[in-house]
Amino acid sequence: MINEIKVRFRKYVTIRWSDVLLLPREYAIAFIKECQKESIIILGIDGFYLTPTTVQPSMDNSINFSDPESEEYKTKDRYQSSINFLEERDPKMYFEIVCKTNNPNRTG
Repeated sequence: MINEIKVRFRKYVTIRWSDVLLLPREYAIAFIKECQKESIIILGIDGFYLTPTTVQPSMDNSINFSDPESEEYKTKDRYQSSINFLEERDPKMYFEIVCKTNNPNRTG
């Protein structure tokens, strides 16, 4: 199911870096909403600045829900927290949404 969502969102990707989908903020938010509908777990969001010649990761614009030591890990609603996080970011940034399926019968 994750792969199906990724395929739908590929048309919004400005740049494909390796196999990473870097989405503009508005489509990253839409991607998270699709993950929520399919009960796909959000593990984190990685923010990037793009220039004509570089892809610059930004730790200040990234969030990790998979580290048990982090406050974010304890967040009850990762979907809304992810959307809120993205809404506070620069609209010129691009994001990778790191996720996994919650259903063992689904792949992707």
